[in-house]
Amino acid sequence: MSFLNPEYLWLLLFLLLAFVKKDFRALRLTSYGYIITFVFIVIALTRPVIEQEPIKMQELLNDVVIAVDLSYSMQAEDIRPSRLQFAKNL
Repeated sequence: MSFLNPEYLWLLLFLLLAFVKKDFRALRLTSYGYIITFVFIVIALTRPVIEQEPIKMQELLNDVVIAVDLSYSMQAEDIRPSRLQFAKNL
């Protein structure tokens, strides 16, 4: 496993400074929750990745589907002979 941004691990020094000034027995349960949350945030910021070999895939070609509007407006004759006939010919 490697980290994409290992420089964020320096943020863990703030925890070290906090532990030097505080007594562990004086911490409440919520304080432990904040500490664990801070550690998880720092780990997420470092973006850990597991290196793997590239996945080889075969590309599958799909059929092409052409949709034509069959509504009443396609019967207009502003394009000769009609919009629908022009689309069919095209």
